[in-house]
Amino acid sequence: MSNRSNRDCPGCIDARHRKVNEEFLTLEDVEKAIKFAKKGGITKINLTGGEPTVHPKIVEIAKLFHEAGFETRLYTNYDNKNIVKQLDGIVDYVFVSYYGQEMPDQKDFQSDVTIVTLLYKDYFKTLTDLNNFIDKYSKQSDLIFKAPVSVNDYVKENIAGFLSEIDSEFFIRPNGSKVQIYKGCLVVRPDLENEFYSVELLTWKMHPNGKISRYWSEAAEKLAQAKKKN
Repeated sequence: MSNRSNRDCPGCIDARHRKVNEEFLTLEDVEKAIKFAKKGGITKINLTGGEPTVHPKIVEIAKLFHEAGFETRLYTNYDNKNIVKQLDGIVDYVFVSYYGQEMPDQKDFQSDVTIVTLLYKDYFKTLTDLNNFIDKYSKQSDLIFKAPVSVNDYVKENIAGFLSEIDSEFFIRPNGSKVQIYKGCLVVRPDLENEFYSVELLTWKMHPNGKISRYWSEAAEKLAQAKKKN
């Protein structure tokens, strides 16, 4: 959608949003993405960023994908609540990242709502803090927890220290990544090495400039290819 975001999170995997970047995905590129997806048998579309709700035509774009028959998912920080509400019923799923802000309640939405929470010390100093969060928010939404990807020193220094205390079996996803189930919630563990790497199962991505690739950047592609060889 765009590299832009209305937040400046120090652990963000994409630091490009910190620069002034007015590049947005165009409607012509959306039509190109629809044709590419239809031809490739793709059935699910993720609207991401940056922050997708800063895109001035996000509602129109979501409608194009929805009307083309795709399962459409919005990934948002939920700061632009009014725009997210306009997308309710157009997108099938709303995934809301938690940064200590107000969270949506499923009863107020037609779209399926999931709260996706990065496990930082800022919010979760102990396993008890995680338990309290689950007890509070599981009543209003599905929950997914993720260990942040170690992209910079901030992440390495601030990742929650209790992850080793989550005493549950590891499951391997089809793409080789590891997950756990804790108190009925999915805990995704990208902080751990994949069991294996499957380039064929990587999602396709359309960049704000209209380019389509399996990777967010050339650096990410080189890193993945190196890991695959090992």
